[in-house]
Amino acid sequence: VLGVLRSRHIPASILSNKSGDFLRKEVDHLGWSHYFGGSIGAGDAEEDKPSPRAVDAALHPIGLKANADIWLVGDAPVDIQCARAAGCTGIFVSGGDMQRHAWDEGTVPQYSISTCKELLEWL
Repeated sequence: VLGVLRSRHIPASILSNKSGDFLRKEVDHLGWSHYFGGSIGAGDAEEDKPSPRAVDAALHPIGLKANADIWLVGDAPVDIQCARAAGCTGIFVSGGDMQRHAWDEGTVPQYSISTCKELLEWL
């Protein structure tokens, strides 16, 4: 998926609740740094997820602003809550199990997929 995004010049950033330093070390270790314009973790922004300020911090390095055309792809309700707070489109990666989380009105995802590879169908 990351290779396809890059080949199509679709910018991407990571927004995580892992500490920023740990996240960047992990991204470097995996050899993914060149795929992302920004890697924003806990403590890097004025506020962490689910605050829209966290989304702003992740989008700033790639020159974008939060809006409905921005996909925030995540695997936890806080990711969807964050997408909604920022005005982005929330896509939940369920791993095939939507029932593993308690969903409330503010966290129900706009879209749900089983694996990230399903994103390729939408690009």
